[in-house]
Amino acid sequence: MLNRIVPLSLALVAAFAFSVAVAADKVEKDKPAAANVHKGVVVSVSVVDGTLTMKGTDGKEHKHMVAKDAKITCDGKECKLDDLTKDETVAVTVEKQGGDMVITKIEAKKADKDKNDK
Repeated sequence: MLNRIVPLSLALVAAFAFSVAVAADKVEKDKPAAANVHKGVVVSVSVVDGTLTMKGTDGKEHKHMVAKDAKITCDGKECKLDDLTKDETVAVTVEKQGGDMVITKIEAKKADKDKNDK
């Protein structure tokens, strides 16, 4: 009887370990790509190309594709890519999609001229 229990127990432990490993791998694959948020100012926008060029806080210019379904807000209100203007402050969320880094969210804030006048 003991000759049957030991191999059966080992087979059961091996099957359990395999199923845990497969489940962990599936969870890892289902995770969304890590998002990165970058802050800076708008240098230029190309609606035709679907790109945004910005100068980051590091002083370097960065050009990214903007996803067609990107969520874009201007001062907290929904807006479009062509509503963005040069020197506007932006925070962009960039995610890896199909091997490319693509902007999926843009939060823009216009300079408040009234505060500067006072």
